[in-house]
Amino acid sequence: MTDYWKYVKPDPRGLEENPYINPPKAATLRTSTTPAPASRTPPGETTILNLDNFLKLENVKCTDSKGKVFEHYDALFVRKDIERDSNNPDNKTNQVNFTPYNATAHFESKGLFLPSFALSCNILAALYANKSDPEVAQVLMQYKNKGNGTGYHAQNTMVDWGAKKIIHYPNKDDYTSAGGNQVINSQKVRTPLAFDNSGFSNATLEAALRNPNYREFIQNLSGMQNPDLLVEIGVHFVKPAYSWISSSNEKRAAWLGC
Repeated sequence: MTDYWKYVKPDPRGLEENPYINPPKAATLRTSTTPAPASRTPPGETTILNLDNFLKLENVKCTDSKGKVFEHYDALFVRKDIERDSNNPDNKTNQVNFTPYNATAHFESKGLFLPSFALSCNILAALYANKSDPEVAQVLMQYKNKGNGTGYHAQNTMVDWGAKKIIHYPNKDDYTSAGGNQVINSQKVRTPLAFDNSGFSNATLEAALRNPNYREFIQNLSGMQNPDLLVEIGVHFVKPAYSWISSSNEKRAAWLGC
């Protein structure tokens, strides 16, 4: 399976705590005749600053179904566009394809990393909360249409349906197929979260969240205490939010978007 990837990098001030990540080039605030709109997120939640080629998100947290934080960044830079072929100017056809494993290895080689499904959901929530900023809105809408008519973004997360575990930041040995020999995610925290799939089926997200087991699964997958917000984002995209379940007990990649 192939798809296109949005990637992220941390604030260089956090490198002392995470020496794995290469420092990004110094970013400067974009110049404009009008200032960027102030963040509309409540105090204590993720805020967004506009930079040249990145959006800087501050205070990004992913929590499990019990409210425990399992992924957190004081500051995170999110690229405003997906990976594209620089030799092809047509955004309908210039999106670079990867397998999940190859995408993870590719971005790590550039000092970046591919976000987990949970991190992407919290990035998506922050984009939605700040969509009054036109540049933020453009990034948000890539989850509906990246230029080729779809908004699917693969994530650094897989679901092991046999073992009944969500695995954020899987290692190379987690890939039983479509993997490789290169070590991946060695400086990320591999986070397995168990689930009970009783009553699971393909369903609208709104319906799935009414099932306690299903809701807990979605909370752990999305890293959100209130994944109902994803239903609201689906309404904004004019596409109902759905949850699709694998029909096998194999390990499967997680996908996010329209």
